[in-house]
Amino acid sequence: MAEYNISSFIRLMRSSLIENNTQEATARFLLDAIAVDDYIDLSSTMITHLVKQNREVPDAIKKASAKHEVIANAIHYFEDVVVSDLNPHLKDDLCSAMITLFETDSSVSKSKADELSSLYHQNKIGEFLARSFLYAISRQNKQVGAVAEVDDVPLLLEVHNRCPLCLEPLVKSVKEQSIRKYQITEIDATKGSVSHNKIALCVSCALEQQAAGVEIAEELSDMKEESLKYRHFQEKMAKVSLEFEIRDVIFELVKIDAQTEEETFRLDVMKLEEKILPKNAFLLSNLKDDVLKYYRFIEEMLSKANIYQDVALDIRKAYQQIQKVYPAQDDVAYYLSDWIFSKTNLFKPAHRRACDIIVAFFVQNCEVFDAIAR
Repeated sequence: MAEYNISSFIRLMRSSLIENNTQEATARFLLDAIAVDDYIDLSSTMITHLVKQNREVPDAIKKASAKHEVIANAIHYFEDVVVSDLNPHLKDDLCSAMITLFETDSSVSKSKADELSSLYHQNKIGEFLARSFLYAISRQNKQVGAVAEVDDVPLLLEVHNRCPLCLEPLVKSVKEQSIRKYQITEIDATKGSVSHNKIALCVSCALEQQAAGVEIAEELSDMKEESLKYRHFQEKMAKVSLEFEIRDVIFELVKIDAQTEEETFRLDVMKLEEKILPKNAFLLSNLKDDVLKYYRFIEEMLSKANIYQDVALDIRKAYQQIQKVYPAQDDVAYYLSDWIFSKTNLFKPAHRRACDIIVAFFVQNCEVFDAIAR
């Protein structure tokens, strides 16, 4: 849920100002509306903490903002100074985004939201922004650390727990609790609150998205489509079985030393040349290297365990499923290795690398990729 406070107000205003459109400049420009006698720390560090919701608004500013004469002066400041720095093309988008924020923050009373919104609808832009600003100052700014909600998990998995726009982590672990650093956002406001129209963003990007409109909505729509595709793909791949004894091959691969590599594994790799497209030279080089070094070892391990036929059938089924969704050869190799890694319940980077080597083995053995049509 969106939070209305001084942090969100500064972020929304920043995106719509012409001159004072950096974080520090916006904060100082707005806070100049409040005259106080005491010294107020408005250093870059303080402003950063304020915008990141690590600090509350200084008490001197909060107290001053409740005085009648300060309120009147703030309204005049916004009408005469702030409005003149607003981008006229973005002014209505800004106000609309701010009203949406009032309405979506359950802690903002309906009467307060209606009171502020009515000023905008009366075309009192300066007073609307001034009173919205004064209200933001009076509200709690510092995050108290809301726990991530279970219902949000599918949306978080879709974006791999990172904001798709800035790549910031969306959930932070604090004292064995998953603390929410995200906001579930509607991609296109005209489509309503349906699951395929929602995406998880960090709070900062969510606010920017509300103010930016169509351009970011289109970008997010593309990201959502891709994430849904990946989610459905993962669900299908989870149903494809894999002989569990392949774990033993992975464990033994991890133990191989350089001397063993040099002494044991040599093979003609012409089959690879017949199946990898020329444009995938990087993939071909990696596959060749893995086959030359490890083919004989994997072949021997599978033979001893008497699981080659079963594993080969599993790998072929997985390959065919992946190719339907991600047909590019480098994608196939990546997702096949990732599937093996997931199915074997392993977690170390060395185990992940061993899965790449197993993929190379089955490419050489023709379970993965067919011969290129000449």
